[in-house]
Amino acid sequence: MTSGILSDFGLMYVAARLGAEWTLVVSHLGLKQAEIEQIQLDNPYKTINQTSIALQRWRDRQEGRADTTLLQQLFSALKSCDRTDLLDEVQEKYNIAGKAIPHLCKSKSILAENNPVEKVRLYNNVYNIV
Repeated sequence: MTSGILSDFGLMYVAARLGAEWTLVVSHLGLKQAEIEQIQLDNPYKTINQTSIALQRWRDRQEGRADTTLLQQLFSALKSCDRTDLLDEVQEKYNIAGKAIPHLCKSKSILAENNPVEKVRLYNNVYNIV
């Protein structure tokens, strides 16, 4: 099971912060325009869901590839779309080294899957629940 930023929760974290640039980012990751449009049609007015689905599809198609390769692809797409602010935020939150990406943080204290409090906080953030 994938952990950290490449988990469903991690990609939801990115999706919640990506905004209107999500279609550009997932295009950089290899999703075709027709697939992006179908995701939008299947999930009208739900931008975070659209973005999460697209990011998860990208990740799931990369089966067998190293997490560091996927991180490099994701970070490159964010950088290409001028979202270095989000890139920096993700690297800080998940304790991922900047340029080299030598390892993924496996600390249970920051992974939502292993921390019920973090899971609830992320859910509330994504769905704007106060």
